[in-house]
Amino acid sequence: MKLISITIKNYRVHKELSVSFDAARTVVGGPNEAGKSTLVEAVHSAMFLRSRVTGAAHKAMLSEIHGGHPTVELVLESGGRTYAITKVFSGGQSGSTTLKEYASSSEASTGTAAKTRHNEDAEARIHEILKAEDVGGGRGVDQRLKHQWAGLWVWQESATRDPLLHANSDRHAQLLRERLSRLDGGGVLESPLDASVSSAVAMRLTETFTDADTGRVRAGSTFD
Repeated sequence: MKLISITIKNYRVHKELSVSFDAARTVVGGPNEAGKSTLVEAVHSAMFLRSRVTGAAHKAMLSEIHGGHPTVELVLESGGRTYAITKVFSGGQSGSTTLKEYASSSEASTGTAAKTRHNEDAEARIHEILKAEDVGGGRGVDQRLKHQWAGLWVWQESATRDPLLHANSDRHAQLLRERLSRLDGGGVLESPLDASVSSAVAMRLTETFTDADTGRVRAGSTFD
């Protein structure tokens, strides 16, 4: 999968911001409180968060200085097709999701979508494209959201915590084992090398963190 571009509107500090991602690497720079983390969170929300979300997850994206509903437009490529996701996070049933699917980049450039989906149909297709679990809604959705592709995201104020805390949660590990076991009827086996690496990682975690649940750094560790 490759991200092509994103436009966010009325999302926290951003009235309107458009970014085109480089094919190889994109570096976002700026002073503190410029909205760098907000940009990354908007990408994550467009992919994994339902537009009709309410509660803390919706409140966290509201702007205190710009009127209008938080809106994210994300364009990405996957499996040779281009997809344009538009989510309007207006809170509750008034939120909307639109997914446009283009068979080729030329179709995307002209805006001629091969298929357009809306709301529940669009949300289901997005999770299918991303091969991601639907975090749903309700209480705690803001925390469940952070588990999605946790190995690729470093959330603000969590850089010194155990990086495996969410990425290797039992729930996701079990899902991975189930998916692997369905491939050609095979099973999931642990080699001596796997066991050695796992043991080394566990030892380093013990040396570095006092408690994996809180992510507190041990005094005298390399992170201290």
